[in-house]
Amino acid sequence: MAGDLMRAATDVKAALHKFVQFAINEPKRTPQMVQSIFSSSLTNRSVREPFCALINEARSTVQIALQRGQELGQVRADIQAVEMAKFLQQVLIGTQAIWAMSDPSSDLGERIEVAFEIFWRGIAAQHEG
Repeated sequence: MAGDLMRAATDVKAALHKFVQFAINEPKRTPQMVQSIFSSSLTNRSVREPFCALINEARSTVQIALQRGQELGQVRADIQAVEMAKFLQQVLIGTQAIWAMSDPSSDLGERIEVAFEIFWRGIAAQHEG
């Protein structure tokens, strides 16, 4: 369903931003929750498999959005959409991990906003003019 919305997006940045906000909403509650999700997924196979499936599904949705952005000329076309999707996941997971482990008093939402904006500036199509 999210993939269908991404395929029809006319403003890919806004659609991707909304998806990112939805994706981080749950872990945002406490640093302990983020730590628990990450440690459990690394050490417990019964947790890791559904967590990895969720990560793969999210990557696919992001990839669809980025491909749509490439079609619309909003996202640079010199990098494969799948690679940019993987990078966004690395940025988001890293941001959450660092927040949970070393700076839980800061606002995760603000950190995600900054990370997303830096990501977007790196993947946005550059129009000469």
